[in-house]
Amino acid sequence: PLPGSRVAPPGSVLLLSSIVHFSRPPPWSWLVPGGRNLRRRVIIPAVTMSSKQAPLQHTSALCLIPNPEFWPPIQTIRSKHDRAYKRWMPHINLIYPFCPYSEFENVSKELSKELENIPPFWVSVDDFGHFKQRKAWTVHLKPTTDPGLEIERLQAICEKLILPETKDLDSKKKNQKRPFRPHLTVAQFKKSEAPEEVKVLKSTWEKTFGSHSGAAKFLVSHVYLISRISQTDPFRVRYAIPLKSNNKVPLAVPEALIPISEENEKRDSTNLPPYP
Repeated sequence: PLPGSRVAPPGSVLLLSSIVHFSRPPPWSWLVPGGRNLRRRVIIPAVTMSSKQAPLQHTSALCLIPNPEFWPPIQTIRSKHDRAYKRWMPHINLIYPFCPYSEFENVSKELSKELENIPPFWVSVDDFGHFKQRKAWTVHLKPTTDPGLEIERLQAICEKLILPETKDLDSKKKNQKRPFRPHLTVAQFKKSEAPEEVKVLKSTWEKTFGSHSGAAKFLVSHVYLISRISQTDPFRVRYAIPLKSNNKVPLAVPEALIPISEENEKRDSTNLPPYP
């Protein structure tokens, strides 16, 4: 390093470091000590940004993913009614948008330490809910846990660890933040058609799983860091963070979603199987 310069801490990203040549002192030279003597060059010091200050991106997310045995009835609905069917696997977002893929390794290490004492828990999805937009409804399965609010607690832990020091896409968004409502999106319907369509979904779901509480459930044993290499590509699992367990719990994802790096995906994208 140059005399008087500082070495960036681990996890920092170099944004700018350059040498600028001048034939005469620049107009702003009076702002720099000895600036009037600037004749040949100015060394602009490097600007660094901590990994926890990286902006959030819509090409990545932190989420829960149901085990593969639970996918078929969900995907049957989504393939007909969810416009994001080809881009997203069945999931419950904990944080979206999320930090960029370049920070996944560091974030996964921090999450592993934080989540290693949280035991796995069961999630039931026995009913449907919806979010109303001006012209449409976004319909989702409503996850519940026993004991209650396990997903909310897990999300709060992750958010406290990651978001406070992370720059959001829009600073206003933090002040207008909605309360976290876990959901598993399955469909979008026009406002005029939505009530009847939801009745059909409920009837089909009850025929598949039965009408008693807890009939449709899956185990949450991991938290997943997912990303996509562009806005049009499907999300892929990059890291799987296990919750506390006395036994090794297998990844709750189909073989098609075995964790893969973005670099390998770019090289082998033609060989990646589609979502089931």
